[in-house]
Amino acid sequence: MIQWAIGLLVLVLFSGCVKQAPESELLSLMKVGSEEVDSSEEAGETVFDAFTLLKMGEAHYVKEAYTEAADAYKRFLKLYPRHAMSDFAWYRLGMSYNLQLFAHKRNMAPLESALSAFEMLENDFPESTYAPEARKKIEALNARRAQEHLDIGLFYYKKREYPAAIARFEGAQLSQLHGPIAEKALYYTVLSYDASGNAQAAKTAAALLFEMYPDTSYKKDHAVQRVAASPIR
Repeated sequence: MIQWAIGLLVLVLFSGCVKQAPESELLSLMKVGSEEVDSSEEAGETVFDAFTLLKMGEAHYVKEAYTEAADAYKRFLKLYPRHAMSDFAWYRLGMSYNLQLFAHKRNMAPLESALSAFEMLENDFPESTYAPEARKKIEALNARRAQEHLDIGLFYYKKREYPAAIARFEGAQLSQLHGPIAEKALYYTVLSYDASGNAQAAKTAAALLFEMYPDTSYKKDHAVQRVAASPIR
């Protein structure tokens, strides 16, 4: 019966149109309304039953109380790390943090927590139905983190605070190992090293830019051309 419910839940979760407000197919399958679930903080601390914890998480989730939803999913995963629905709980935990980013755009803590949850799902349950979606979320979150590093790096670059800028540009490259954000960050790494007087590091960064992005438009940049043509080895 549990396996049937899980299978039906998976089918419903990944079919149909995207809805404006979050819904819980799990609660629907159990024929339970979110208002019927005791999702109080006191209840959460005393509940040990797996499905009750999941229902609490779902009740908070559909009410867009994502902090409380995350707490319920974390408690479930702590008590039942190898439950048949652990992959679902990891996915919902990641989504609970991911959706908090819309409310706290400058707070990157939910982003790191969401990444951690999705990566746990991908690593521990690679065959899960939720794994492909988790991989998409990981890619999107890494791009968002890379963009955040890039934006802050550009802020420091414009203020001529080059060491701080370089640290952020390198952070962007680590977050997105290959892509347009990382390419731009690497370009500004070249400029930052050059502007700070570190000719050797600038030339090394330029060589890496050309190696990783052989068709980069930044080859036409006069500063990059000058750095790349410098005789320093």
